[in-house]
Amino acid sequence: AQDNLNWKKQAKLADQLLKEGKYYEAADNYEKAWRKRTKEKDLIFNAGEAYYLAKDYRKAAEAYRNVKD
Repeated sequence: AQDNLNWKKQAKLADQLLKEGKYYEAADNYEKAWRKRTKEKDLIFNAGEAYYLAKDYRKAAEAYRNVKD
């Protein structure tokens, strides 16, 4: 159901999940938002941060790789 959100709403959802400490879900939503709007590098950076907080260091590293142009 959350896949049909536009990227801004997806990012807002991710922000809320992050505040709730649901880091993995937040990261997933930041990444989905970024895939809809890849020029918004802060989204994939935030995904990396949230994956890091979720202790998924491999996914965090993958996300950070997309921050560089």
